[in-house]
Amino acid sequence: MVLGYSGTTLVTAASNALSTGAFVLVCPTGTTIDKIEVRAIDNTLIASITGTWTTTTAVGNIPAGGNPIVATPVITPLTGNYYTAFNATISCITPSSSIYYTTNGTDPNNTGNGTLYTGAIPISATTTLKAIAYATGFDASAIATEIYTYPPITDVANIAALRASLADGTVYRLTGEAVLTHKSTSRNAKYVQDATGAILIDDVTGKITTVYNIYDGISGITGTLSPFNGMLQFVPVADPGAATSTGNTVVPEEVTLTALTSAHQAKLVKVLNTTITGTGLFVTGTTYPLTDPSGAGVMRTQYSDLDYIGTTIPAAPQDMTGVILEYTGALQLIPRSLADFTPSSGPIIIATPNTLTGFIYGAGNGPSASQSFSLSGTSLSGYPGNITITGSASFEVSNDNTTFGASTTVPFTASTLAAVNVWVRLKAGLVSGTYNSEIVSVSGGGILLPVSVTCSGTVLAGEPTNHATSFAANAPDYSSITVTWSDNDGAQPADGFLILASTSASFAAPVDLIAQANDAVLSDGTGVMNVAHGVQTYTWAGLNAATPYYFTIYPYTNSGVLIDYKTTPAAPTATATTQAASLPLAAWTFDATPVAPNTPGSIAANYGSQLTAMFYADGTNGASTWASTASNPELTAFTGTVLNDPRTTQISGLAIALANNSANGKSVVFKFSMAGYIDPVMSFATRGTSTGFSTHQWAWSTDGSNFTNFGTNTANTTTTFLARSLDMSAINELDQAADVYLRLTLTGATSTTGNSRIDNLVINATAETPTFKTLNASILLEGLYLSAGTMRKAQNETGDQFPGTVADQITIELRDAANYSNVAQTISNVNLNQDGSLSTTLAADFTGSYYITVVHRNSITTTTAAPVSFTGSTINYAFDAPAAAYGNNLLQTIDGYYVIYGGDINQDGFVDGGDVTPFDNDQFNFVSGYLASDVDGNGAVDTGDGTIVDNNQFNFVGSATP
Repeated sequence: MVLGYSGTTLVTAASNALSTGAFVLVCPTGTTIDKIEVRAIDNTLIASITGTWTTTTAVGNIPAGGNPIVATPVITPLTGNYYTAFNATISCITPSSSIYYTTNGTDPNNTGNGTLYTGAIPISATTTLKAIAYATGFDASAIATEIYTYPPITDVANIAALRASLADGTVYRLTGEAVLTHKSTSRNAKYVQDATGAILIDDVTGKITTVYNIYDGISGITGTLSPFNGMLQFVPVADPGAATSTGNTVVPEEVTLTALTSAHQAKLVKVLNTTITGTGLFVTGTTYPLTDPSGAGVMRTQYSDLDYIGTTIPAAPQDMTGVILEYTGALQLIPRSLADFTPSSGPIIIATPNTLTGFIYGAGNGPSASQSFSLSGTSLSGYPGNITITGSASFEVSNDNTTFGASTTVPFTASTLAAVNVWVRLKAGLVSGTYNSEIVSVSGGGILLPVSVTCSGTVLAGEPTNHATSFAANAPDYSSITVTWSDNDGAQPADGFLILASTSASFAAPVDLIAQANDAVLSDGTGVMNVAHGVQTYTWAGLNAATPYYFTIYPYTNSGVLIDYKTTPAAPTATATTQAASLPLAAWTFDATPVAPNTPGSIAANYGSQLTAMFYADGTNGASTWASTASNPELTAFTGTVLNDPRTTQISGLAIALANNSANGKSVVFKFSMAGYIDPVMSFATRGTSTGFSTHQWAWSTDGSNFTNFGTNTANTTTTFLARSLDMSAINELDQAADVYLRLTLTGATSTTGNSRIDNLVINATAETPTFKTLNASILLEGLYLSAGTMRKAQNETGDQFPGTVADQITIELRDAANYSNVAQTISNVNLNQDGSLSTTLAADFTGSYYITVVHRNSITTTTAAPVSFTGSTINYAFDAPAAAYGNNLLQTIDGYYVIYGGDINQDGFVDGGDVTPFDNDQFNFVSGYLASDVDGNGAVDTGDGTIVDNNQFNFVGSATP
């Protein structure tokens, strides 16, 4: 809207339903306006313009022959979501104007489609309210529109049912009464509970305006669920109204620190005999370690308006009452006031330590060795009497380490019990397995809650009953062998299998209690691999071609120093021979190269699938001209080596020799074709002399003219041949190139006889199968969403950012199903159409299952609910329902579609203050263009973007990933 002022007096106004366009200010003749304000629909000031205008100047001038226009009516309240009935009002600043309105979404008029406005209009359901104003001598006003939406509300009877509901944006109404147990001005937090549970109300925007007292009953609380770092919160959307009861009694649940679980979230609890670690005064927002007879916990001064902030931390044990807040798995006790601290006067029993682990024995050999904890007590009552120690289902107890049973007692004859030992052991006769976190309970002496000692142990499995069967080895190629077997479970299944590999048929059986470390490298003739039960296959790689390998397999139970192998009868064996090596792409062995002065300047490859590949030292194809002269030649041949010879029958022969300090800076070139191949790797043998070339600089080209350096210095100035290799698989420009030129430039020679020899240079590559998979997906973005499953096209300063029907571009990541942090493939700049569809291709070798993660420049990163199989040639996936996204992390639109949350401008995985700052800066500077801060994609950073950011920040929207 536009407002015109004379001094401080508002004299005229106009509004427009569009974000841009002309505004007509109507004012009496001769009126002077000296300030014009432009404001958004929520009254946010967009711009203020000062000057002097009258009805005789351009601003406010009535066109010749025309009529002034009635000011646009103002409807109150504004568009939004509503949950209770209210009255809407309409006003118009034009004198003697008449207002007509409709509530069915049609445009009103004064000729039959509209009701004359005479007073407040009751609204209690989703309504589109439109209004137009008329006045004699004026043209009709623009139509004002406000849309009041009443989202569907799901009723839940109690807090337990509420906590069991989905945090997917659904609006819930708690029909039952909940009692307020704590409140704070910080985020207007309120803790409420009923007989079934408790929940924290997080009301940062102050939707609840009614003032309640502690222990008031409240009915009809309405809002959405939102998890925050493990704490389930109820975010209100409306004020529930006056308290439905007052002065209720809520008895705190007495609980020990170690017994607290997520089920205690927001509950009012009481922990007895609690000691706070800390001195001085309580400070806001601080975590203090706690201990009670059961173990350790924490207290948190979460809120600044707690009346004990700034008071002295009590040194004596306390009986502490408070509500429970959970933060990333830590249960925190928050006392509500000084009244929640009461010095402990009751009996205390302490068990030290309160956790015992490592109980162990082999199946059929129990019980385990015993372990002890000590008991001590103060302020005990009922003496003389007995402290009772009760074992668990799998652990038994004793007061003398001799006689064990389901329970035992420790006598006390005074209010103080000096430290006395109690012994625990894992019972005999248990089946193999783990027996963890079982509770040995201590009671008596007047303590109100039992003290717990947590015990964990293991009954080891016996030796596996059976050997594996169907053990076989298969060589699919020249460098790998796959072994397979059947686990063949018996009465005692194996936990895993030890596979031994060798280039001979002789094996030493493994020894119990000595685990063998994995060794997957068979270059030394032996290998070891441990494979878990159920896998039933393993592939040995990096093997020599045409070579026999032998294998045996031993089942075992347990692990580490407790491992138990089955070694009798003899373990099964298998053998396989790797296939003969396939031909390299090209190889130069230089066996019969003539010596100077007859050394040719170009030499064809003599081995491999490309015998047309060439070596150049003749000044062509990017090479220099090397002189092959009788005296001090630059190009000749010397004795070679079998090192790196790719042939089955290896020949040392000769090597090409590059010599003479006159050739410093000269280059030779190897040319071959990569058509149909990818990922080239070059290897060769080289030696030199101490005065020979000390630097080898390699470069690549696909045209023989423009070269790019790569690789490391492969020069060797010793008289022994050494192997060198350069992996060029990362140079994508070489993949399937019609021609590839590898240039070697040599420098550093210091004499006429200094030289470098190159022998057995081999080019290997991987055959490329030009087959692709197609991924089709359907994704809608909140920021660009219009209606009916369509999106606007992202804009820049001049119009559409992308051609055709493309709305925007996204990035798709395929992530490992077993380890989400591993990104298997990233596909960038994927076109996303206005209807949410996209189609992209990827290599055919993606045959497993992957999480599909969608990344957009200002949206929340969103992932499929589960890994998606890529076994077919076409993969289809739609983010069209909460169940399709991990953590149900989709937003439902008003017309029933589901969209990815927008507003993550800084791409940190959350919509928070870090996104508000760039938006505010760009809005303040009237920035426009294709920007991350332009969340709604209209080409300008304005209030439409801020609404999305604010709403999602308020609802703690963030990324959900495995």
